[in-house]
Amino acid sequence: RTGMAGMMIEDQVAPKRCGHVAGKAVIPFDEAVQRVKAACDARDEYEALFGKGTGPLILARTDSLVTDGFEDAIQRCIAFREAGCDMTFLEAPQTIE
Repeated sequence: RTGMAGMMIEDQVAPKRCGHVAGKAVIPFDEAVQRVKAACDARDEYEALFGKGTGPLILARTDSLVTDGFEDAIQRCIAFREAGCDMTFLEAPQTIE
């Protein structure tokens, strides 16, 4: 049996750039949340058919720290969790604070 264990959903515009390279841009907040929610809905539909825990882990990543600041990045992470993702990833923090 083959399958997939997880997926990462990102909020960068296409084409994606490395998280540590200048010139990145992110999609609007609501669109980013909808992108994550769509992935979570698909996972939930799969689990409804094949059992709890059988769907992929959903990691939602934001690159908005550099483009829109710390508060926006945190708000995106919170909204991604509320949309149902399993984990969040805030790209390129500069300090531990």
